Amino acid sequence: MPQSLAFEADALSPKRMLSFPSNFSLKEDVELLNPKEAVMNPPPVAPTPTIVQKIISELMGTYIFVFVGCASALAHRDDAVKFPIEATAMVWGLSFMVLKYALAHISGAFMNPASSIAFAVVKKLPWKNVPIFIVAQITGSILASLNLRILFHNQPDIRPAVTQVVSPYTPLQAVFWEYTITFILTIISSAVATDSRAHKMLFGVAIGATVVFNVVIAGDISGAAMNPARSIGPAVVAGEYKDLWVYIIGPLLGATTATLIVAELLGTYIFMFVGCASALAYRENPLTIVGTAMVWGLALMVVKYTLGHISGAYVNPAATIRFAVARWLPWKHAPSYILAQLIGSTLACLNLRVLFYHQPDIKPALTQYSSSTTPLQAVAWECIITFLLSFTSSGVATDHRAHKMLSGVAIGATLAFNIIVAGEITGAAMNPARSIGPAIVADEYKDVWVYVVGPVLGTATATLVYGVLRVPEPKKSKESTKIIIYVNELYTEPSYDTTQLGNIKNILNVV
Repeated sequence: MPQSLAFEADALSPKRMLSFPSNFSLKEDVELLNPKEAVMNPPPVAPTPTIVQKIISELMGTYIFVFVGCASALAHRDDAVKFPIEATAMVWGLSFMVLKYALAHISGAFMNPASSIAFAVVKKLPWKNVPIFIVAQITGSILASLNLRILFHNQPDIRPAVTQVVSPYTPLQAVFWEYTITFILTIISSAVATDSRAHKMLFGVAIGATVVFNVVIAGDISGAAMNPARSIGPAVVAGEYKDLWVYIIGPLLGATTATLIVAELLGTYIFMFVGCASALAYRENPLTIVGTAMVWGLALMVVKYTLGHISGAYVNPAATIRFAVARWLPWKHAPSYILAQLIGSTLACLNLRVLFYHQPDIKPALTQYSSSTTPLQAVAWECIITFLLSFTSSGVATDHRAHKMLSGVAIGATLAFNIIVAGEITGAAMNPARSIGPAIVADEYKDVWVYVVGPVLGTATATLVYGVLRVPEPKKSKESTKIIIYVNELYTEPSYDTTQLGNIKNILNVV
């Protein structure tokens, strides 16, 4: 049994006596170091990066991020047709995702002074590292901007790379926008990158997707910086400091206040804010149905990965009822979850009403079926597309045979193609909270029943149908063997006496 020690421990015994299986050879399989230790020789612990390596990582990460994003603006400066906002968002989001995977294991890949301070506040980054990280990040941004100035020497300046408040919006509005989108980015980053219950493998995808939809909804309003370093570097090289304070104050406040909200309320708030903002921000020149579907789908995917391990991230009263019926959620929790979801939806729409105060209303955010569609047809459409979403969710999120790691991707993709199919017919709500929040703020309740009845019927039907396909999870044997596996970072299982079991790194139950 190289590299492992098999044993059973009596957790109730203060002495924690070890008993071994009948086929276990004490002499061949383990070296008894002393009466209180029974361990194998663990592999050497991997060295941690030095502070110099971390500084270089932050500098290079910010350099690459700013270089790639700003270069996309300068390279398409003279295009006859404006570079699409979706393309801009993809450039910034993909570069951020790539850098997270490339450098997070070295320095955390913050690349953002606001994030560095926020993570220090919650004790995920030593305060002593914050000043040097911020200096490295700003230096990387300035170097990237200087490099671009040289590479684009044929252009008069690099002003397209500077974050600016877009008319008719005011600096105060821009501060609120930067606060809100940085708040969303930091919440998601904190959840997927620092919570031990999250799926760490896809943390870069979730964070990059958040940058994408934030740029789509706020890029033509505030520039969607979310990062003081992203704005300071181009401003220094261009000599353009107007409204620079907006891109320092907004992100700093948003990042440092991002850990104070309840999960279901926050998840519904983020989902609704992002989706409805994409309708209001492009009121005069609406996004294509594909762009709309991408925003809503990415928002749901990100929320699932961010908060799914905390509350389930249902963000949908119909889904909450479905999970309660299937006994995946206690019925006593359902009313409070639904209330939190409705409050989150209403707060998001109130926030948007303030941010878009120059618009007469928020009617583009309402779910409305087309003039050629009857209420009964709309109910049928909402029932069918909610069935598809709920059926997918049941399969990937609740069945023990499914690959849970990609559940967020599958659910987000289902929402996206449902919107492409039915968005121009019914609005493709699939979620009572999605319709009720905007209806309350806009004081428009006509046909809101369609978006309550349809989704509830659809999700109830999906629960029944998938219940036929579900196979009961096999019961674990009462007798189990414990295997000790050595890993690089020390992990102590709380239920074991480490003085008795020795240098335990990780404990895995094997039936």
